[in-house]
Amino acid sequence: MIATVPLPLIATLQRSEGLWWVVLATFPHNASERRLWCRKGVERPQGVRCIPYDTEEEAEEFIKYWSN
Repeated sequence: MIATVPLPLIATLQRSEGLWWVVLATFPHNASERRLWCRKGVERPQGVRCIPYDTEEEAEEFIKYWSN
């Protein structure tokens, strides 16, 4: 059996469509890519997750939790 190491996720905060989004990605990306991925109904590449939050504080709290 081959041991695999999970790829680290990069957490970034993005404001889009009236919400604060935490973008988790396994690869470097820029702001225009994040804005695209945070739109509802957009297909995201493998390794990208976008989590919506109502307030910036909630999103930052999640990033702090995720970083630990």
